[in-house]
Amino acid sequence: MAFAGASSGYSFDAVVLPSANDAAALGSATVSWSDAFFASGGVLNFNNGDVTITHAANALAFAGATTNGYSFADGPIKPAANDGAALGVSGTAWSDLYVASGGIIDFAAGNVVLTHSSGVLTLGTGDLRITTAGTNAASAVTVGGTQTLTNKTLTTPAFSGTPSGIDASTTAKGISEFATAAEYRTGTDTARSIVVSEVWASTAVVSLTDAATIAVDMSTFINASVVLGGNRTLGNPTNPKVGQSGFILLVQDGTGGRTVTFASNWKFAGAVDPVLSTAAAENDFLFYTVINSSFIAASLMKGVN
Repeated sequence: MAFAGASSGYSFDAVVLPSANDAAALGSATVSWSDAFFASGGVLNFNNGDVTITHAANALAFAGATTNGYSFADGPIKPAANDGAALGVSGTAWSDLYVASGGIIDFAAGNVVLTHSSGVLTLGTGDLRITTAGTNAASAVTVGGTQTLTNKTLTTPAFSGTPSGIDASTTAKGISEFATAAEYRTGTDTARSIVVSEVWASTAVVSLTDAATIAVDMSTFINASVVLGGNRTLGNPTNPKVGQSGFILLVQDGTGGRTVTFASNWKFAGAVDPVLSTAAAENDFLFYTVINSSFIAASLMKGVN
């Protein structure tokens, strides 16, 4: 049966059905309908509800393909315009995203590109930033924030500022500052390490201040010298360190004949204090070793010029 002549179209006041289920098509492979118009709330129903497409105001809802999902044979799925639509909305999100081997996630037409290859994700352009430092052992290391690194190898690291929390100790590896010669002499620093050059520098002769009683602060020198401007007393050392050894060079001034009395903690052979050389500009070396804070073993080498 062929309908013809109705320039305003044909209307039906009841359902138009094929003669049997799956017995007829609307159009054919070579003669197709130009458009299909559905009323608000209209439904495309496949196989008695197996899959449906339902219209609501400004929305199409797909339902029913719970096992195999929805597939597209070719061509991309894209929004109507650039930045014109989102995948999901706040509160209604997709559960997972699967991307094939070699797939990319491209932001802003190549501004930032995340590319997959076997076992690797590569950030080809742009800058990856993590705003909150992770606390898990597998967390990414961030530039800012506080994190604990365990079993990490830093190759030629460059630190700015003063690193904290990674100080070395006698029982733990870490970062330590090198002690200067002056710091080495104090013998009390527990946070710094030593280098050979500073150890040798610490033995440089330090000038003591000439006075009626010459102050001997062993935290400031290993080897020292003083020019005697009169008869003097060499005071008991302060801040001695057990095992510290060195010398004090006692130099007669241009007048000579100066004497030195030794305070009680200076100990000499036979319990007899030595007598200095008397000639002007004469050099006498007082060698010492600290046994304890009140026992400084000493001997005098006289007339060394």
